[in-house]
Amino acid sequence: MIYLLIVALTWGVKIICQTPFYIIVGLRTSRNPGLISQTARLSQVGGTFISASLIGALLTIAITLIYYDERVRREGLDLQLMMSATESALQNPLASSA
Repeated sequence: MIYLLIVALTWGVKIICQTPFYIIVGLRTSRNPGLISQTARLSQVGGTFISASLIGALLTIAITLIYYDERVRREGLDLQLMMSATESALQNPLASSA
């Protein structure tokens, strides 16, 4: 689910970042149609770089938080099982000796 959210954010930021570049490309190509390939490539690379710089770190942070959460839950469950096993081991000798 988080990955889909990151993809949606990436698309949104990419559209916002690349729209000004494509407007510039449209204005330049109306004057000189021969520049469309170089200018279009430059605008695409520029928009992709900006969107990746803004959103790329969020995916890494989200994956790290998910990993940490899963790890804590697993270790917490193991600790609780160990505590219950220890408590039952301590209660059984007391119950048999009384």
